[in-house]
Amino acid sequence: MPIISSKSRTAFAPAVSPAAAPDGGDVEKIVKMVKIRTAQCPMKRMDDAWDVAHAAVFLASDEARFITEAELVLGGGLSYRVV
Repeated sequence: MPIISSKSRTAFAPAVSPAAAPDGGDVEKIVKMVKIRTAQCPMKRMDDAWDVAHAAVFLASDEARFITEAELVLGGGLSYRVV
């Protein structure tokens, strides 16, 4: 999705896509969901706010100055797992 567009140029920004994380609600359902997702994930844990923050800081850094049109998927390998 372009973030800046004109007749002559369009700029694209990289994106960070965190995995599903509990955001409140029924505690028992959250605990059950966390156990299921942790068991399914090759890294055996769910992402947390620090994982998202570190990815965003990297994309904002000079080291990522040439990265465009990219999406960092923070899924711990879950999206590449063959079930």
